[in-house]
Amino acid sequence: MPRRLICVTGLMLCCATAIADRPALPRPKITLSASQRHFFVMLPDHRTEQGDATGPAGAAYELLESGSFRQLWTVSGWYAITVFLSDDGEHLVRMGNWAEGHELSKDDLAVAFYKKGMLLKQYSTADLVKDATAIRRTVSHYNWQACEEGMPRLTRDNRFSLKTIDGVLYTFDVTDGSILRISK
Repeated sequence: MPRRLICVTGLMLCCATAIADRPALPRPKITLSASQRHFFVMLPDHRTEQGDATGPAGAAYELLESGSFRQLWTVSGWYAITVFLSDDGEHLVRMGNWAEGHELSKDDLAVAFYKKGMLLKQYSTADLVKDATAIRRTVSHYNWQACEEGMPRLTRDNRFSLKTIDGVLYTFDVTDGSILRISK
C-alpha cells in the first residue's frame, strides 16, 4: 500500500506542476509613469462595443490639469505583461513574455524600446544571456532573468537596467535602446 500511495502522490505532483507551468492569461492592464502624469493601457485580444474582434493593442495617455486625459500614441499587434513608461510619456520599454522552449532563441524577445509607439531597438534572450547553461528550464519554458528585487527598473533619467540569470547587468538608454553599460 505505501508504494502505491507514493506513486499516486508523485503522479499528482507531476500533474500539478504541468498545470501550473503555463503563462498567465492576458488581461487589461494600466502602467503609470513614475510621475503619474502619463499612463499606458495594454489590452489583450478583445471585442469592440460593436462586437468586432481586435488584436492586442496599447495606448499612452497624458493626464491633464483638468482631470481629463489625452491620447498620445498607440501600438498594436502585441501584448506585454510588463512594460515601463518614461516620465515624458514618449518612451516605452516592453519586456518579453513567456520564453517558450528550453534553449535561448533569437525568436524570444527579452526587451524592446519604443518612442511614440515606434520600435527603436529590441534584444532577444540569446542576445543578452552570455552563459546558456545558467537558464532555468521548466516543463514548457525557460527563465532568463535574475530574480533580484528592484530589477528590472526604469529611472527618471531614462536609464533602464535589467539583470540576466547569469549575472550580467545591462543598462540601456531608453531614448534609443542602446546599451550604455554591461557589467558583471
